[in-house]
Amino acid sequence: MRDKQTKLACDLHIPVRQDGSVLTYPTIIQGTRYNRSYKVRFPFNYLLGETFDVKQPFNDQFTKHGYVMISCDVRGTGASGGTRKYELYPEETEDFKDLIDWVTQQPWSNKLVGSYGVSYDGIITNSILATQHPSVKAIAPLFSPFDLYRDVIWPNGILSINFLTTYSKFARGLELNQGNPSQLYASPIIYFFSNFILDGVATVPGEEDYFYNTALRQHLGNKDLLSSVLEADSIDKKLEFLRNETFKTLDELNRFHMESNLEKKDVGLLGITSWMDGGIVRSTINRHLSFTTKYKTLIIGPFDHGAMTKNASPFFKTRNICFDLTGELIGFFDYHLKYLPYVGSHNNCETMHSSNETLYNNYESFGYYYRDTKNQSERVKYYEIQEEEWKYSNEWPPKDYQTEILAVDQVTPLETRYLESTFNYNISMNSSLSLIGSWSSIPSNLTNIKDKLGFQLLPENKVSNFEEKADKLTVDYSFGTGKYSRWQYLWQMNPSSLKYEVFNSQSLLNYTSLPLQHDIDMTGHPYLDVSIKANNLDAILFCYLLELDESKAKTTYITEGFIRASHRRYAKLNSELSDVKNTNTTLLSSEINKINKTVSTSWNANVIKTVEPFRSYSVTDIRPLIPDVYEEIGVFFFPISYKIKKGSSLVLAFSGWDKDNFNVKDIIPNLSTEIEIKRSNLKLHLPIKKKHVKFIN
Repeated sequence: MRDKQTKLACDLHIPVRQDGSVLTYPTIIQGTRYNRSYKVRFPFNYLLGETFDVKQPFNDQFTKHGYVMISCDVRGTGASGGTRKYELYPEETEDFKDLIDWVTQQPWSNKLVGSYGVSYDGIITNSILATQHPSVKAIAPLFSPFDLYRDVIWPNGILSINFLTTYSKFARGLELNQGNPSQLYASPIIYFFSNFILDGVATVPGEEDYFYNTALRQHLGNKDLLSSVLEADSIDKKLEFLRNETFKTLDELNRFHMESNLEKKDVGLLGITSWMDGGIVRSTINRHLSFTTKYKTLIIGPFDHGAMTKNASPFFKTRNICFDLTGELIGFFDYHLKYLPYVGSHNNCETMHSSNETLYNNYESFGYYYRDTKNQSERVKYYEIQEEEWKYSNEWPPKDYQTEILAVDQVTPLETRYLESTFNYNISMNSSLSLIGSWSSIPSNLTNIKDKLGFQLLPENKVSNFEEKADKLTVDYSFGTGKYSRWQYLWQMNPSSLKYEVFNSQSLLNYTSLPLQHDIDMTGHPYLDVSIKANNLDAILFCYLLELDESKAKTTYITEGFIRASHRRYAKLNSELSDVKNTNTTLLSSEINKINKTVSTSWNANVIKTVEPFRSYSVTDIRPLIPDVYEEIGVFFFPISYKIKKGSSLVLAFSGWDKDNFNVKDIIPNLSTEIEIKRSNLKLHLPIKKKHVKFIN
């Protein structure tokens, strides 16, 4: 590396022809902080070879298809030297610039470079693109956060303490050459036996002294992620350990990582994620929207983290993943690094099929990766859960979906009523506040309906004649969503992953709809308007959207949203108000007021595009609650594509705590123990394909 004292450990895989000759090939670089390969103990080395790489099947497939593969331990990890002062360390970018310079000078290089990676390794693809090296033509960040702070570390203003504790311990162990990745996602038995087989990170031949005498000592100076975050109770706090660095706050570091590559208009971008992969699905969508390149594809499926072993859909006939990740990657890089037609990959399970067989059998006819600028090249492929089919769109969110409003009040309808929309689903990518429809008719007997709690459609602002009612939620600190939730799914890979069995708990406040008269296809970003009154200066509210089947015996998790109330304020985005006026988007009056009241101008809305209104989670935007006074809050659910079946009911469940994932009682002060929810202001906005929502009386 350019500092002459730090060495990166890399494995190099070069295709060799049968006659022993080597041609020129494109190169795929993968940087990792999880050890590129491991030494194999005697006598297992006779069976497995001297080293073992969990990515070896990927490497073999790529080399067979004519790619040079390079896998490197990033600075401060594995067998590489150096110290990691913090995550997203900018020197990683400089290291890869030197590496790419070396690659393009080799006789086997055709001077075209791409990169892929899963999870944090996907973030590294962004560092590789940030080198601004002209040889980098395509990146594929897979199951990887774009906004590390807001979607993984402090999602919605709540510290992901359980994940960070486990992750920091795991990463620190690898940096000190202790353990292996199976300790996160494999069973204890497999991890136990893997330690008999594997003997730490594989050192570079001839560099053993450097590793043991220099690199490991340098790793001792690494700053672990958890302690870094605990020092920063807000994203814009100046941190002592960054005092002598270019970036003084997590916000500055985070924004540099996000904004440095967005103007690359000729670079291919492939983003793949899962509906259930923590908050990464939102991050992947925002990356897709923000990159200005003409050549980008977004794939969202029912995967585990990394699409490695298990299918996350509870309705799929097998637990196999049924997705050719390697084939998808090779097709992507073939197009950008070899200029071959991109035909994508086929699903490898007959039961996981496309809703359009013509498109499924010929991706070219669908138009993936058009070089012709006359054709739109943005492509989205997503999987609808319970429909169990892949769907396609030219954009995200799909424009053939529209927002319908379901309101909770103290009445149950005596006749079927529905909200008739007068618009197509057309949102502003800067503000993305949902649209409001108009009521075609108001039943004349509305005021005579009996007083029953129900989930239904009611006209906007037509409930003033009713006596105001509210429901109390007492925070139960013993409640949690278990060890198989979407937040644990970041590393859980076993047959019982993603299993929720807690939604019949007495700790929850539930609202249940009437049964639906027909199926509903829901795809996009549901959100909730809610008015809460709490007994302290801050509160945490978890909201779960569930399906109760026709037999009333089975409840299925759909998605969730949550918010820390003191971070409820929307930040004013640059030019946001003028952008809103130039669109066909109709904003809720309450949302307009919130935007007008905000003063933060630190975020560049012309660069970072989001579907949801932006919250900064900065000190300047914190607003404590006034105890015992109602406050309107918007809660966005994580995006989802899900078919709700005829006869089923929707369930909206509230909790004030999740001990298994966000056990922040000792971190966030002044948390409320009681939260009151006003029924008349509780409205759920669902992005659905059907024009009408009808309930069975």
